[in-house]
Amino acid sequence: MTAFSVGLVLGGRWDVRTSPLGERLAGLLSKAARTRGQCADLYTGSPLSPVLRVDELQPGKHPIPGFSHITLAGFKQHGLKGLELWLQTFAPGSATPIHRHDCEETFFVLSGTGTAAIQGKDGKVVEAQFGPNSTFTVLPNARHQLRNQGSEDFQIVVAISNPPFRPFIYGSWEEPYAVGKEFYPIFWDAECPEHVPPAMAHLAPAGGGSKVASAGAEL
Repeated sequence: MTAFSVGLVLGGRWDVRTSPLGERLAGLLSKAARTRGQCADLYTGSPLSPVLRVDELQPGKHPIPGFSHITLAGFKQHGLKGLELWLQTFAPGSATPIHRHDCEETFFVLSGTGTAAIQGKDGKVVEAQFGPNSTFTVLPNARHQLRNQGSEDFQIVVAISNPPFRPFIYGSWEEPYAVGKEFYPIFWDAECPEHVPPAMAHLAPAGGGSKVASAGAEL
């Protein structure tokens, strides 16, 4: 796991002063969440979600060869309302289909080199390459494609707005904009994970609340 990924899962603290962990996790699988077709609902438990190891999360199912997707936090798996966060890995030679969606999408490159192709309003397709510690954003409904034309894995963290994710797929850049095939739910949101790893042990007791409050009042 990369240092950045470790930071994602180690950045929080589980408040040991709240209800037991077992009760909290049980609350995530609420009847309301299941009614909406979601696997869990963080809004029914603590404001701080369980801390999980990324390398223990189940990759999402999909038909793209050489591509790996893990939802770190999202609408289907966790009940988030405004964003989703993904970890995606492209093996050499792999690529997404040409697609668009009605959400903002921002990428942070962890490792490797990838190519992003984006079609402008004038129909022209432009390309750019991105490497580690770089970021780029695709605006809503811009047709685009990501490819790994390098010799090593291309790994990115992806944040999207306006979940759930509803992509429209195209066979070529020349296809009319309106004929894109909608894939909803997207493959990795079609069903709940078969396995959910146990939450990590508390790294430290939560504390210092009064100090934080007083410090904030002085700002």
